[in-house]
Amino acid sequence: AHSRLAASARARAAAFTRQRQRGYDVPIVAEVWFVRRRSWAVSLIVTVIVALVIASSSGAFTPLPRPGSALAPGVVTLARVGTSRGSAVISVYRARYLGGVVLCIDQLGEGDTGGAGGCVTYPLGPGSKYQSVGSDIWVLNGGGGFCGPHPFEVVTAIVIHNGLTAWLRTPNGLSRMQAVTVPKTFNVSGPLVYAVLTKAPDTIQLRTASGKVASSTPAFSAGPPGYCGGLNPDTTSN
Repeated sequence: AHSRLAASARARAAAFTRQRQRGYDVPIVAEVWFVRRRSWAVSLIVTVIVALVIASSSGAFTPLPRPGSALAPGVVTLARVGTSRGSAVISVYRARYLGGVVLCIDQLGEGDTGGAGGCVTYPLGPGSKYQSVGSDIWVLNGGGGFCGPHPFEVVTAIVIHNGLTAWLRTPNGLSRMQAVTVPKTFNVSGPLVYAVLTKAPDTIQLRTASGKVASSTPAFSAGPPGYCGGLNPDTTSN
């Protein structure tokens, strides 16, 4: 119906144009309506295309690749984290996504420990897509945890540069995060680090060999676990 209406409007507009060219005084409403309708359609198409591009760049429309699509050497398990409610198995893998290769972390929860996962583009840094990455560290968004009594959150991150150590500062004090070497195949210089958070606020500090703080970043913006509304102040320390 819309195509027939548009075709009819085009025909009327063409006829009116020819009549005006011949000196007749005719209305131009049909031409204006058609031009406006065509402009509206073009604007709509452009808006949809822009929205799709933005959604694709943020990973909102197309699901990020799962471990089943991993490139060689496949899914490599780097750590198993014990918690009061079960374990969290932390693995890394690479996959092709939207014409490029991404690095992914898969944090699989066992028991009542929830899971998490995410991917970012190479090279790791502020220019990476799909998750926020700093100049020195990529902290996996979310993270598995438990929201019942004595809540906790498992935080996982990859240190981008070699020579930096990761430390976790919470109300319980400062403690060094567990670190695991990432295989060279994954093109990451620094280690994968992890910890179990039990109190908020929490901050990850990266320190040089001399102990100088190179950078500091929140482990979770809302306090771990974010989806629990922050940790209870009376939880036991890690």
